[in-house]
Parts: sequence; structure tokens; C-alpha cells
Amino acid sequence: MRWLLDGAPEFGAGTQRALEIGCAVGRASFELARGYHEVIGVDLSRAFIDTAEALQRDGRFDYFRKDEGELGAQLTAHVAPAIDRHRVAFRQADACSLPADYVDFDAVLMANLLCRLPSPKSLLGRLGGPRGLVKVGGLVALFSPYSWLEQFTPHGAWPGGYEKAGHTVKTADALREFFTQEGFVLRREEEVPLVIREHHRKYQYIVTHAMLWQRAV
Repeated sequence: MRWLLDGAPEFGAGTQRALEIGCAVGRASFELARGYHEVIGVDLSRAFIDTAEALQRDGRFDYFRKDEGELGAQLTAHVAPAIDRHRVAFRQADACSLPADYVDFDAVLMANLLCRLPSPKSLLGRLGGPRGLVKVGGLVALFSPYSWLEQFTPHGAWPGGYEKAGHTVKTADALREFFTQEGFVLRREEEVPLVIREHHRKYQYIVTHAMLWQRAV
């Protein structure tokens, strides 16, 4: 989310409305409210949205942190007092079929989402065009490890990660081609590490490929 907060003034993008797709319990959505006047977080999971709405309403949420087996600790998550929670709203929605009135956002965040969708192209196709999610001048931050698995995405819907006619098709290259054809300009690209805690002795170490695009037309 720092890319969008820092990128808006750097690249002359607006800061009125931001959208996080695949928001989980809302951490990044709340952080975006530090710089954007209105933030909407959407996720397919009702449980995630219920938790995010509780955090928005109360500013805190009690949860159990698993350490080993049934052992763990009861903790409380807090939204930073400096964040205006009234700027943030949450909605349960399918990333592949977002509401038709979701248009003209100044910023869109998609973090660790793309390779968990049954139809990545359905979401990507909503970004640009006359009624696109992103307004002209707006930013898109996309983070993904490209962990393509058929249990989430049918093989025929993978944008990359396979060979075709003897040539390697990589997701990053396919995305660069797509965004460029849709009138976006690449502003930043990095490899971003991510650690996810499962319990006291088990963590997932992930390196996501991150790109920041700005809609030019």
C-alpha cells in the first residue's frame, strides 16, 4: 500500500478514492485511508468482511493466535488511532464479477490475489476502458507470486507459467503486454518478500513480483 500512498504525489495521481480487491480483514485498506479520502475493501469471504467491519466499527478485534496444536494466546488487533476509520468501507464481492458501479478509482490494490482467481482475465479486463475501475491518471499496484494451481485457476485461464509452441510464457511478460496494450505505463517494478505466520514454528516465505502501473489513456 506504500506504493500507492507514495506514488500518488510522485506521479500526479488523485487521492480521492481507492479500492482494495481481496482485502482479507482490511489491514491494507485501513493503511490506504492515511492518504485516500474514501477506501473500499472487497473480499469474497464473508468471515473476512465481518472481521474487517468489526475493526472499522470498533477499532479493535480480539483473536486467537495459534502457537502449537491447541495452544496459543488471545490477542487484540487495533487500527492505528491516526487512521480515520470512517473513510473505509467493506463489501463482500467476487473479484471476477465486481459491481458495475465500481468505476474511476484513483488507486486499485491487488495483493496476492491474481493466482487465486478462477478467471484472472475477468478482473484485469475491468481495469481500463470507458467504464474501467481505474480512472485516467490512476494507479494500479499488483503483487503476486504467480503460484498457479488448477485447484484455484483452470490451466486454460493461466496468463503465464506454461510452454506454448516450444516457447516459455511467463506471467510477468503477459501482464506487461496486457497493461501496455490497455494504455497503462509501468512506473515501478520490484521483487517484494513476504512472510506469513502459520504458527510458532512454521512460516511461509514468499517473494512476490510487484508492479505499479499508471493509466495514461
